[in-house]
Amino acid sequence: MKINETPSNHLHTSDLFLSAYLMARGTRLLGHVWRGSRAVFQFEGPSDLQPLVREFWNGGPVSVSDFVQALRVLKSLLYGGATSRDMDIENDNGHTAAGSQ
Repeated sequence: MKINETPSNHLHTSDLFLSAYLMARGTRLLGHVWRGSRAVFQFEGPSDLQPLVREFWNGGPVSVSDFVQALRVLKSLLYGGATSRDMDIENDNGHTAAGSQ
């Protein structure tokens, strides 16, 4: 799994479960690209997304329903041909987790 944070506060990751966690926590999905057979998701977040990434790896709290919904959205993006613009979801905290591509 590879994670890159760019100077413009964007985070790129190919980890599907980390991506679902970030979405469930309200991080905005900007889109995804294919690098060979691997999808790379791009997120926009606060100035530093690393605390959320550490939280994920340390078993941080997240609503199960938000996580499952985010996972469904991501899988639909990958396998269903939908765009992130079509897949805005609202989690239990009232945050929209997906954005325009």
